[in-house]
Amino acid sequence: MLAFLACMAPDPQSREKLSTLLWGSYLDAQAKQNLRQALFKLRQILGQDALRSDGELVSLNAMVIACDVSQFEELVQDGSRDALSAAADLYRGRLADDISVGEECWSEWVAGERERLSELALGAMVTLGGHELSEGRAEQALRTGQRANALNNLREDSHRLIMRALSATGRNAEALKYYRDVVALLKRELSTEPDLATRSLAAELRSNHPQNAAPAAGEVAPEASPPPALVMHGERPSLVVLPFSNMSGDPEQDYFADGVTADIITALSRFRAHCGDCTRDELCPPGQGNDQPADCATTRCPIRLERPNSQGRQPHSRVGRADP
Repeated sequence: MLAFLACMAPDPQSREKLSTLLWGSYLDAQAKQNLRQALFKLRQILGQDALRSDGELVSLNAMVIACDVSQFEELVQDGSRDALSAAADLYRGRLADDISVGEECWSEWVAGERERLSELALGAMVTLGGHELSEGRAEQALRTGQRANALNNLREDSHRLIMRALSATGRNAEALKYYRDVVALLKRELSTEPDLATRSLAAELRSNHPQNAAPAAGEVAPEASPPPALVMHGERPSLVVLPFSNMSGDPEQDYFADGVTADIITALSRFRAHCGDCTRDELCPPGQGNDQPADCATTRCPIRLERPNSQGRQPHSRVGRADP
């Protein structure tokens, strides 16, 4: 009852409302008796001036009893940086979290108040973080955003605060990775995508991301031209695949090593940009090759595999090697 009257102060509450709130499942006579006893005990503990009663109305004297809820609301309404910082420090968790009342009316009221005060706290923290960013206190803004996110990780304004703070501290790639985590979170929890403001911020961060910076883990780097070291004086790069060695000591496993080589060559041969007019050297063990490689310019560097020889050996691969 004290918590309820403190949150509603200075507005008076009817006795009927109080009895229904706390003893709604009781008989009417028992509920009213419980209310009278509770008011009597509160006056004994807090003093006669703490409660005001006018017939059917009861209220808490705000001049005698101070309440952190009313202080918190006043600080949020002030809106200055110092006031918001004090409000964020004052909010330490859910309203009346250590009070349990098995009445439906109480459960509905306390759930609504918890949600309302939580939203006020989150808004205050996000606004405070914005003040800190504008004043060049990026690290403080990051901590404030993380605290807001701990209260409710589905609010995108707190996620945007964290992204801006990370970017302001020189961690642009980390901010972009954080955005991808937010996308996955919203998809998983709400089956939705980030709102326009969050997507616009991500696009802004991408435009500020250095082109030569290594992408963060999981980030797909945009297609880029080959490194300058591979393209010199207009020449195309060349690749050489050497045969794998059979380290097992079992000659019967030679075909496996040769097969791996052949698979790599086959995959590389699909990229015509890496194949020009080249000559080929046979990398198969001497005496095991049956077919000579075809001319590269004519066949566009196809990979030719030998047919099994008379001893049942598996085919060996041939690879092109570009002239220097």
